[in-house]
Amino acid sequence: MNTATQPDTSWDYRTTKELVAALQARKISAIELTDHVIARIEALDPKINAVVVRDFDRGREAAKATDVALSRGDIQYEFHRSDRTLTNAGSMVEASLQRQL
Repeated sequence: MNTATQPDTSWDYRTTKELVAALQARKISAIELTDHVIARIEALDPKINAVVVRDFDRGREAAKATDVALSRGDIQYEFHRSDRTLTNAGSMVEASLQRQL
């Protein structure tokens, strides 16, 4: 029997609207979502070679700052500064939040 923990795939195919709502409702933190996206990039990119430049450290720092901003109720603070390389999810969440303000 395989006892290895399977990765959580519940966030893989969510819409931008769903991701924004989950962040605002604190169902997932920005750092958790960022780490999830990074794990997917690391798992899938060797096969598809789609991410040319990886700057995960800056992405994680932006996510941490976003979580701080969300905790203050300042939902737009870091989303507009988040790295765009964290695939479509990052930039789409950013654009969606900007439209909601």
